[in-house]
Amino acid sequence: MLNRKLIYGLLIFLFTTSLIFGLVIFYSSASGELKVIFLDIGQGDAILISQGKNQILIDGGRDGKILLEKLGEKIPFWDRQIEIVIATHPDQDHIGGLINVLQSYKVNSILETKAESTSQTYKAWKEAVSKEDAENIEAKKNLSIKFSNDAIANILFPADSIDTNSKSNNEHSVVLKLDFGENSFL
Repeated sequence: MLNRKLIYGLLIFLFTTSLIFGLVIFYSSASGELKVIFLDIGQGDAILISQGKNQILIDGGRDGKILLEKLGEKIPFWDRQIEIVIATHPDQDHIGGLINVLQSYKVNSILETKAESTSQTYKAWKEAVSKEDAENIEAKKNLSIKFSNDAIANILFPADSIDTNSKSNNEHSVVLKLDFGENSFL
């Protein structure tokens, strides 16, 4: 008799806990709020744009371990997918951390310029990109990417052609404008 009550009590507890956990997941992923989060990752930059369960990650700094730690604070542990990763240009302080992201998350699309580098980090980046089952998108002016029903990213730069004699990859950086309702982010 005592065992039967204990089993029923345990089942009710597990059911209630599962229901609450499921509701938390459902309501946290259904949010229509757009968040633009500038991640403090040391040298370099990383910007996470999040709406519900969808994310865009722009750049990744040098250190993938730091980036993954910061993403873990902002993306729920059950969400192992990033919709778009954008590498603004191929310098180490922009793509170094993205290598770890490709190894740890499923990435649907990777957007980058035609700019190249001779660095070991760039070679590792291109190898990681080739292993990822993601759509590769070349960033060029006038390209629009629909992030959600309310958010569209428009590429403003680079133009169609890239000067391969340029002294700096910074001159070929992706510039994008994200429009969300009446708000815009550059």
